[in-house]
Amino acid sequence: MTDWVKHQADALAKQGYTVIVPNLYSRLPNTSKGLDAKTAWLDYDQISDQQVSRDLRAAIDYLYQDDQPTAQQPVGLIGYDMGGIYAMEVAGQDLRIAAAVNYYGRVLYADTSARRPVSPVEQIFNLQVPLLSFYGEDDPQVPAAQIQALRSHLANNPNGIYYEIVDYPGVGHGFLVPTRPGYNAAAARKSEAKTRLFLAKYLRAAPPKEEE
Repeated sequence: MTDWVKHQADALAKQGYTVIVPNLYSRLPNTSKGLDAKTAWLDYDQISDQQVSRDLRAAIDYLYQDDQPTAQQPVGLIGYDMGGIYAMEVAGQDLRIAAAVNYYGRVLYADTSARRPVSPVEQIFNLQVPLLSFYGEDDPQVPAAQIQALRSHLANNPNGIYYEIVDYPGVGHGFLVPTRPGYNAAAARKSEAKTRLFLAKYLRAAPPKEEE
């Protein structure tokens, strides 16, 4: 729950969306105020894919309560890095989701375990909603072979959903975040503009406004 994440939420809210940012580490001790990126990476091994998926679906349950203005409205998911994994995964599980955006989320796990029983790419075979994904071609955490695996799975999706995978040449991991070594201003600007148009189309929102 970094300042950058809060900024992303504010930017989406300015486009007219209701935005909810669940703390995916809330079940661990001393995380009520969120974690910085480095600490979150270290604590990642302590959470399970299954629990995160349940918590994300619970957040959607909250938005869908009858007394909420968001009840029965189309839901979009955006995930950055680790969140990109879960944006893909939950979009393949929950029919209330209308669109998903994945920023450089891992595609294949090096090893599976009780907490990571299935690689993310295996979760999207039955995906029924549009998916937009962004990757840097020089990302060592998600090499070209993994991105090709993602393309292959989406191309063979039996539901014929719309998908787009955008590769940025010469760009590394974490290109969206100014404080990270892989930050690339041009890729960040282009991907965010594309994301705004994508969400407006599939969430039936008004055309996106230019930020002041």
